[in-house]
Formats: sequence, C-alpha cells, structure tokens
Amino acid sequence: MNAFSPPNSALADSGLAYLPIFLGLRGRFALLIGGGEAALAKLTLLRRAGAQVRLVAQHLDAVLGQAVTEDRMIIWTSEPLAAHHFEDVVLAIDASGDDLVNRASVRLARAAAVPVNVVDRPELCDFILPAILDRSPIVVAVSTGGLAPAVARLIRQRLETAIPAGFGRVAALAARVRHMVTERLASPAQRASFWESLFDGPAAELAVAGQTEGAVAAALALIEQSAQEAPSSGTIHLLHTGLSDPDLLTVRAARLIRMADLIVHEPAVGRAILDLARRDAVRIRMRPDCGSSSKSRRDTLGLLREYAGRGCVSVYLRAGTPEAAATVDPDFVGLTPLPAGGQMASDRSPTRLDGAFSCRNGSGRARSNRAQE
Repeated sequence: MNAFSPPNSALADSGLAYLPIFLGLRGRFALLIGGGEAALAKLTLLRRAGAQVRLVAQHLDAVLGQAVTEDRMIIWTSEPLAAHHFEDVVLAIDASGDDLVNRASVRLARAAAVPVNVVDRPELCDFILPAILDRSPIVVAVSTGGLAPAVARLIRQRLETAIPAGFGRVAALAARVRHMVTERLASPAQRASFWESLFDGPAAELAVAGQTEGAVAAALALIEQSAQEAPSSGTIHLLHTGLSDPDLLTVRAARLIRMADLIVHEPAVGRAILDLARRDAVRIRMRPDCGSSSKSRRDTLGLLREYAGRGCVSVYLRAGTPEAAATVDPDFVGLTPLPAGGQMASDRSPTRLDGAFSCRNGSGRARSNRAQE
C-alpha cells in the first residue's frame, strides 16, 4: 500500500476510510487526463480552486477545446501520457474513461508519488472528490468514501435548502469582527455568548440579505453590548450519556457538549458522544480504576471547578443507562460551593426530550426540570 492508499475496507470501524482535507491549489499545477465531458467537470473544479492545469488528451470535445482556448492557465498536450507529465504536479485526475489509460496513470502517478483520482474507479483512487456545497467562503464537502456517491449528492441537496445561498456572507462578517471580539471580550464565556447571539440575530440576517454595512453595524453594537455585560461565571455540568447514542441525548445535553471548553469523561463513554465536542475542547479521559474512588471524584470536580473559575463551560460525562442516570450523583452534591453564580447540573438522557435533574451550588437538593427541548 502506498502513502496515499485508503484502507482495505472502507467500512472498517477502526477509523476513517479517507482523511477529509481541504487542499490549497492556487498557483500550483494539477494534472488532468481526458478530453471529454467528465474531464470538463473536473477542469471546472480545478480552475475554481485556482489550480494551473496540465491537460493530457489526444482529442478534446468542442466545449473543452473552447475552455482551453480561453484560459491561459490550462496547458494542453496531445502526446501520449508519460512520466514527465507528473513532474511538479500536486495531484492527478484521470477522467479518460479508458481502462488502459487508467492503469497507466495509476502506475505513473504512484511511481512519481503523486496522489491520483480515477473517475468512477474508487478501487484505483488514492483520493476521492466529495459532493460539494459552495457557500464561499463556507464550503461543505460530503462523502460516502466512494461507496454511494448518489447518497452524498442527496445529502448535499438537502443541505442546499438548509443553508441559504448568502450564508457565506455571515462567515465573512465573522472574519471582519473577529479581531475586535478578541480585544473587547475577555472571557471565553463572553465570546461564546457573543458568537451565538451574532449567528442567531439580526446581524446574520442582514449579512445573508447582502446588507453588509448594516450587518457590520449590528455586529459592532452587539460587541459593545456584550462588553458592558458582566462576564458570566463558568458552569459545570454533570451529564449522563445513557446508552451512548447521541440521538437519545436531550437537545440541551448535546448543546452543552458542543459548547464545552473542558470535557472529562469516563472510559465507557462512546466515541459517537465525544465526536459532538468541539475539536479545540480539552478532553481528559479518566483511567478505568478512578471511577470508584471518592477522592478521584473530588479531584475531578476540582479540575472542572478550575476551568469554571475562568469562565469556561466544563462538562463531566458519565456512562450509564437512563435508569441509572435518574438520580444525582452523591459525590457531586454537598461539596464546596462553586464560584459565585456557578452551577452544577445533572441531565439524564431518556428516549424522550423532556427530562433533566439539576443541582445548583452544591446545595444537595435536586429538583426535576421538565422542559421541552
């Protein structure tokens, strides 16, 4: 297996079949093989990404020929495919549809250590091209690992209705005010609250509608409003993950995991639950022998309290069934009170989205909150 090859089984549970990456091609060469309709689609994609294209094909159809004539960043040669065509290219795409050419391109590409994609031949590919939803600068890529491209296209179509055409302007707005947010809002909790309000408020609506100046003004006003508010204290949340099925979490529990700055979790908490967390969140996996010790629990709470004292959202994830999660963990009740305004909550995750138990400031008195989430 070469450095770019996928694992033998795309369905392996041990990891991803392919590494999802976004590759910068602007100003760099890509090799494209083929002169028909399939090649035209890949040529369009490569040029949109800013690549200079070395096109190898004995013949070009009319549309592709016109594209070559009009674009100086496309260099066409009609000579047979050879090793020197792979020199100084970042990647190669074979859209020839010819089996002999396919096998030759794979052999030459791997000899040159150039990753290659062969259209409609996933077994020959070092990388695959996903279905793309372009809301630049937001780009969403959807892939099934080459197993069912039609499913990836269906997901993309559904996302097209969920993400407005102008939503990329929201990202541009966020980039425009990001530096000021860092300067004016000191605590992580303030910044998290600001971004949530920005994306769900009038500033985002104005940006989507193309009213850029109005969106910027609304964002700046929101920054000033957030800066005037007293920084909120951090929070600690004790969450029982039930059967470790993310679909069975309450909406609130899933939201807290996504918001968390620190996640401490028991070894039995499933990967699907942990995958909900932000990539930049600090994750600490408890050792299997630590769970039964009251001292270990207090040490854990001390770490969670330390982060909460910085204004962060801290989450302790416990494994267990909904029945086991129906009571508040006694080791977390009655301990030294949290920082002023801090709170500790134990949310159970039943199959219905309506249950939660909470305990505030270590009072030891739990009350049941039934909220439709």
